[in-house]
Amino acid sequence: MDDQGFHFQPESPRREARKFEPPPWEKDLSEQPAREQSEQAMPGVEPSGGDTADRKWEAQTAPPAARAAEVSNQVRRGTASGEGPAVAPAEKPVDEQMVARMLIELRAEEPAGLEGAWVVNAAAGFVLVLVGIMAGIWSATALAKPGMGTIGFLAALSLLALGLGFLGVGVWLVVKALRQQGVL
Repeated sequence: MDDQGFHFQPESPRREARKFEPPPWEKDLSEQPAREQSEQAMPGVEPSGGDTADRKWEAQTAPPAARAAEVSNQVRRGTASGEGPAVAPAEKPVDEQMVARMLIELRAEEPAGLEGAWVVNAAAGFVLVLVGIMAGIWSATALAKPGMGTIGFLAALSLLALGLGFLGVGVWLVVKALRQQGVL
């Protein structure tokens, strides 16, 4: 350490990053993909403990992602749970009238939570329109005063711009609320 309080020593050597080791309770899950890869590498060799009951038990206790992968592999190969070839369901045309009836029935089952929200939307728009009109009137009276100076003129213009913004947003909210009700 010198008189300033700084240490100018070389940095300690860096350690090599440790390899990931799964916790003991997950070792079976991490070893299973390695076993499957080795089984796929040697297709003619039967794995140790080739009993079908053991394989079924492993398939049932495998994590959901592994089970989904196995099912998709079986479907790709043409078998579903070892029972013959997979058959794609026949596509039948969609009856649009039936779909429309189902949508109407679903609409009737929906809760009527926000049906009165358009009133709040229209009221907020009306208030914004009033604030915009008031700001426009105040800016017009400020602009009409003689001898206001540059700062006063800029303040009146900014108040006019603010009033026009409030007026525009208020009109938009009222029109939107009335369109939702089917009035416009």
